[in-house]
Amino acid sequence: MLSTFRILRRLSTVDPSEKLIFASYKWWSSNDALHPYTDVRINFIKNCLGLSGPKPFANMKILDVGCGGGLITERLARLGGTVVGIDPTPEAIDVAQDHLPTHLKDKVQYRNCEVVDVEGTYDLVIASEVLEHVNSPDVFVKQVADKAIPGGSVILTTVNRTIESYLLAIYAAENVLGIVEPGTHSWDKFITIEEFKELCRNANLDPQELKGWFLDYLRFKAFEVDYERLGYMCRCIKLS
Repeated sequence: MLSTFRILRRLSTVDPSEKLIFASYKWWSSNDALHPYTDVRINFIKNCLGLSGPKPFANMKILDVGCGGGLITERLARLGGTVVGIDPTPEAIDVAQDHLPTHLKDKVQYRNCEVVDVEGTYDLVIASEVLEHVNSPDVFVKQVADKAIPGGSVILTTVNRTIESYLLAIYAAENVLGIVEPGTHSWDKFITIEEFKELCRNANLDPQELKGWFLDYLRFKAFEVDYERLGYMCRCIKLS
């Protein structure tokens, strides 16, 4: 009989309703709220890994899980990384491939698949703003962790389940300002930090650096902050 772990590795965590939302997402629109946040995420990763220079991710094999239209994937490649970006939404992968500059095509490979379908392991695995959109987050985190080499880094970013996050990420961003497509987020899928750390430990990950992030939707600016009740970013180490 298959072990429980091997069965979990084969399970899909994709929520079909979430795929419908992101199939029509305007990934490279200048008004998209994720663009200013990309700089914050990249700087957080660089600082956690102690990287610097014009090509800080050179010689690194990187997996970007839930890459969407390729915002982080493309940036990592520009900074020297060799990156595989995966997403279960074919329309998102089409956007990512169409946007990829010719000079980066040897640094990036896009695949329309789930993390469970990926073979091999990577120095760095990223799943940014994905955890709050999947079914069975416990299974998803284990599948993501499975793709990191022992001692490698796993970067996870998500949204805290607090009244503040509801007011900002859902009520204001989706319902009042209309900056984010209504229905993009479900408050009950947001994950508290305590729940997050438990998910990581159960996946053989050691959560280390953890920082908050804040999106100013009115000025389209993003910041790393010492306040985790909205969104947060965490670097974990794969134990074995």
